[in-house]
Amino acid sequence: MIFWQLFIAFFKIGMFSFGGGYATIPLIEKEIISTHQWLTLPQFYQVVAVAGMTPGPVGINCATFVGYRVAGVIGSAVATIAVVLPSVIIISLLYYIFKKYLSKGEESVKVFFAAMSPVVLSLVLSAAISIGREGISDLWSILIALTAFILVTATKLNILYILAGAGLAGMLLYK
Repeated sequence: MIFWQLFIAFFKIGMFSFGGGYATIPLIEKEIISTHQWLTLPQFYQVVAVAGMTPGPVGINCATFVGYRVAGVIGSAVATIAVVLPSVIIISLLYYIFKKYLSKGEESVKVFFAAMSPVVLSLVLSAAISIGREGISDLWSILIALTAFILVTATKLNILYILAGAGLAGMLLYK
C-alpha cells in the first residue's frame, strides 16, 4: 500500500511540476508534509539541502531521498520512477507536437511555452520563500544567504565552491 501511495504522490508531483528543480519543492512539500505527513518540516528541509548538494536534479533527488525515508530502497526506486515518468510521457508528446506543428510555424505552441515562463518563476520564488522562512533565522544565516546570492549572480564562481564555502561557514558559525 505504501508503495502505491508513494507512486501516486510522486507521479502527481512529476505531472504538475513545470520548471523542474526548485520549482517542484512547493509541490513536494505539500504532498509529503501536509497530505501524507511522511516527514516533518525540518526533516523535509534537510532532504532539500542534501538533494541540492547531490549531483542531479533536485526534484528527482528529493523523490529518491523521501522514498528511501518512507519505504527503504524499494520506496526510493518507486518514488524516483514515479516522479520521472510524467516527464518521459510529456516529452514524448511534445516531440510529436513539435515535429508536427512547430516546424510549420504554429504560433499557438510558441505562445503556450512563452506563457509558462511566469509560472515557473513563481514556483521557484515560492520555494525560495518557503525554504528561506525556515533556513534564514538569524544575522549569520542572512549574511551567508546574501553572500551566496551575490556570488552566484555576480561572479562566474563554480556553484560547488559556493556551496562548500557556505557549508564551512555554517560549521564554523554554528558549532
